[in-house]
Amino acid sequence: MSLATTCGLLAWCVAFGAPPSAKNDAKLAAALIDAHNKERAKADLPAFTADEKLIAAALVHAKDMAEHGRMTHEGSDGSNAAQRIERQGYAFTTAA
Repeated sequence: MSLATTCGLLAWCVAFGAPPSAKNDAKLAAALIDAHNKERAKADLPAFTADEKLIAAALVHAKDMAEHGRMTHEGSDGSNAAQRIERQGYAFTTAA
């Protein structure tokens, strides 16, 4: 499955009602990371690894976007990615 297809599937599931469950969220996150790593391998880049805190931050934001019917980097509460990552307890020095 291509990266674009996986991202589209994740967005569709969040927006249109994939049954919410930790198992489903984990499968979607694993598929997204796998798709990224296939593209990274083509460019001779190291693979990404999953991090539960980062996955949680991404899923909270995806659900927020779906609930508000908009795709944006800014959360409905005005938050940015770094703030959402910090809320999940992930320690980092920079976020892009």
